[in-house]
Amino acid sequence: MELVERYLAAIARELPEAQRADITAELRDLLLSQIEEKEGELGRPLGRDETEGLLKAFGHPLAVAFRYRRYQRLIGPEVFPFYLRALKVFLMLGVTLHVIVMAVRLARGVDPARAVIGLVDQLFVGLVWIVGAVTLVFVLIDHAPGAKPFDRWRPRDLPPPYLKRSKGLFDILFDTVVDIVFIAWWTGAVSFPYAWTGAAGPLEVALAPVWDRFYWPVLAVPLASLAANLLVVVRPGWTRITAGAEAAAAAYAALLAIVLLGAGPWVTVDSETLGTAAVAWRSAVLNTVMFWLLAGIGVVHALEAAWAARRLFGPQGRPGLGAPAL
Repeated sequence: MELVERYLAAIARELPEAQRADITAELRDLLLSQIEEKEGELGRPLGRDETEGLLKAFGHPLAVAFRYRRYQRLIGPEVFPFYLRALKVFLMLGVTLHVIVMAVRLARGVDPARAVIGLVDQLFVGLVWIVGAVTLVFVLIDHAPGAKPFDRWRPRDLPPPYLKRSKGLFDILFDTVVDIVFIAWWTGAVSFPYAWTGAAGPLEVALAPVWDRFYWPVLAVPLASLAANLLVVVRPGWTRITAGAEAAAAAYAALLAIVLLGAGPWVTVDSETLGTAAVAWRSAVLNTVMFWLLAGIGVVHALEAAWAARRLFGPQGRPGLGAPAL
């Protein structure tokens, strides 16, 4: 049955890989036995709502999977998996914000050693506060009377068995840091030096005027990436929607890179000591590098869009979990 397979697939994603197949098979047999027993009592097959009610009574996929993991916990087993996920998200956001602050300080000319020391000092205090605050909130939730907020879920809203998790927290953290630093630089919130002194004298490099026409389209790329990553973190169960958001963001970035390939030159070079020919040669080299950089960005984002689309429109079943029957 489709709901059962979705439910088992959601549990399997959270299980240790070495035990995943055995535990999933055990749970499938247990659920099918309960369904058969219920159908025997009613004298007819269970309807969709009745199957959903049976699965809800069995427990949320995160809570069921957690029963097979070995953790030392202070919060109850029905709430702890949600606490653990929330803690990971807030710790990731805390690290991201502190890294961005360090990048801004470096851009403003702060000594790198002082910036790193400040990062370590502030990061330790910030993460301690995050752990304490999140733990306190979930302890209150766990001991509050009445139904828990995590009971408001429906098996029919779970993703199909063949859909996989898109990104890990480290990937999302890295992408978020890169996107926010780029936005800060692109909007002028921080600036980086574009002049250096070589054997031939000082050389100044700047973005060509062509980028003025693409200011908002370029800014939309990191904003779309941030939105897609935020959706993955906030709604990890919306696998199809997050895959669509990732595919759209990557496809847009790939298309923009293709358009920019025909809009060069992308950088200008100037020098008070070099001759016209030397400046032109350096400009040609840097613009060639920019061309291949844009081409590489386009290829990478096109592959990301294809992978997200494959998850979105992939095969309707996966070995080991069975194909939907309804």
